[in-house]
Amino acid sequence: MLGHLQVISSFTINNNKKKNNATITSADKGNSLVILPSNQYNAKIQTFINNNFQTYTTNPTKNYKNQVRKTINHSTTLIP
Repeated sequence: MLGHLQVISSFTINNNKKKNNATITSADKGNSLVILPSNQYNAKIQTFINNNFQTYTTNPTKNYKNQVRKTINHSTTLIP
């Protein structure tokens, strides 16, 4: 059950979040929260996506499936 101080703190944080267009999220490390302006948070997310993911013009699933099947068929350690 939330204590009185926790309810007031939660209300204050949410009120300021809405008023200042902020985003609240968990920190990458540690057990803490980070409060960032929403536009800064969105820019960080977009940068992460651009640096860590590739966009394909075709679906690579069939090629991967064929490679996995070929590897399994040529494996000497798997039981048929």
